[in-house]
Amino acid sequence: GHSQSHPYHEYHAEIVRRGAFVAFDGMGNVNEFDHQQHLSLIKQMVDGGLIDHLLLGHDVCFRPHFVAYGGKGYGYIASTLKEDLQGIGVTEDQSLQMTVDTPRRALSGDN
Repeated sequence: GHSQSHPYHEYHAEIVRRGAFVAFDGMGNVNEFDHQQHLSLIKQMVDGGLIDHLLLGHDVCFRPHFVAYGGKGYGYIASTLKEDLQGIGVTEDQSLQMTVDTPRRALSGDN
């Protein structure tokens, strides 16, 4: 989890080589620099053929008496992320793999 916090592709690739999933769970960050960096990390995983072990999350939470934390909200991955991924050259099939197929495999324990 929070693998995007260590933004080095070789680090992410080594996690996958060891058989684990890489989770970028800061998706939809409202800080544009961070958001673009996360998209770049995703593109590197796609180009490296590693998306079968890439999980995406938005790390959204609500704290009592505070503003919501987590950028663009709970709906970002299910809605706007697809457009952002297309903007960096990710195909529809690759997008579905990252948002549906890989999470299904991870949650079922089928590596």
